[in-house]
Amino acid sequence: MRRFFGLLLLLSLTACVPDVLLPSSYTFTSEAMQQALDKSFPLEKQYAGLLDLTLSQPKIELRPTEKRVVLTCRTTLTLLAGEQPVQGELQVSSQLAYDATQRTVVLQHPKLEKETLSNISASMTPILQNITAMLVQKKMDGLVVYTFAPNQLRVLGTTLVPDDIDITPFGVVLHVKPAA
Repeated sequence: MRRFFGLLLLLSLTACVPDVLLPSSYTFTSEAMQQALDKSFPLEKQYAGLLDLTLSQPKIELRPTEKRVVLTCRTTLTLLAGEQPVQGELQVSSQLAYDATQRTVVLQHPKLEKETLSNISASMTPILQNITAMLVQKKMDGLVVYTFAPNQLRVLGTTLVPDDIDITPFGVVLHVKPAA
């Protein structure tokens, strides 16, 4: 009888051990995200055959209080009418989301926060900012900022699924739980 209870106790303990040994989160730094972004840039987009937009040299910043990341990029607008390219800088803020099909963390709902263009008339600035905002949304939504290794979300035979994403001053924390 003691052996039976001992075996029962051992079985119940081993059923609990994997949950104790499983990670509850993964943290990655802004430096890791910067490396992923550097591989994706420059981003180029042509608008209605009128202008080319090039975004380059992204720099990522974490904004924990806003639960967003901010990208500051160099901007080059080239009007296809043969005028001189317009240089500038823009800031885009974005939420983060997990893409399960690619095992990646991506930008979600990027929003143009600020754009500074040099040598452009005041009347053209709002028009170019509207075009830039639209192109930023199209080119940056779903942009990969971190990729998990193929088995990184599989531990002790258990598949882990994302539960929530937090942005902290030290990096991005992806909270995970065992798949149901």
